[in-house]
Amino acid sequence: MRKRLGTLGTATLALTLLLSSCSSSSQDDLATPMFGFEAKKGDSGTGEKCIVGSSCPIGSTGPGGGVVFYDAGSQQSWGRYLEFAPTGWSGSPNDPFDLYCNFPEFEFGTSATADRLRNRAEDPELQAMLGTEIGKGRANTEMMLAGCTYGAAYLSHTYAGGGKNDWFIPSFDELNELCKYVRGQKLGDSKVSCAFNLSDEFLPGFVANEYVSSSEAEGYGGALFIRFNIGEADRAYKDSAGWVRPVRAF
Repeated sequence: MRKRLGTLGTATLALTLLLSSCSSSSQDDLATPMFGFEAKKGDSGTGEKCIVGSSCPIGSTGPGGGVVFYDAGSQQSWGRYLEFAPTGWSGSPNDPFDLYCNFPEFEFGTSATADRLRNRAEDPELQAMLGTEIGKGRANTEMMLAGCTYGAAYLSHTYAGGGKNDWFIPSFDELNELCKYVRGQKLGDSKVSCAFNLSDEFLPGFVANEYVSSSEAEGYGGALFIRFNIGEADRAYKDSAGWVRPVRAF
């Protein structure tokens, strides 16, 4: 049985995203993302090839053979663009279903804060690289690889699409942007949450269900997921499972 910690409603999710974006003082926060793009239909994107340093529009094919779904507007410490792995990336036509982490000792209780993977990272600089924001997914995934012996992070770690070995599980904000792409909603503003609209055209190739993010739930000892079918965020124990789709930054 799935051990859920509860859902985040639209208003709560919007507040959470706003607080997380304001909590960081890095130079990356000064970036102006490319707002207002409508998601392109078709998992294979527009068919246009991304030319790094020249033209890399949303929906184009990225260097890793995936589809570009986010543009920060300028170069950041983590890169500028995000692409998601194409359908069939795992060798199956459907995305795999796996645990966030096999961490049986991570049981929600009196010491939820101590149950957080990031608390095992002794380096303050490494801890600062972890979180929910855009650009944090790769470090989060490295944290998962260090603290788990199997699960979603290992699926992304072994994927080498396009000859690239830097695929990772998206952070919560990165997954939120992917959810908006999949649902055909406007992209670029991570403070705007993915939502359910009857007029949405769900992108083929994705599962209309809950996807795993690499972000931990603040203060809960759990992990954050997003239900692509209804655009709702969810908190669950780390040994809960969800659907997996890797992304990469460049």
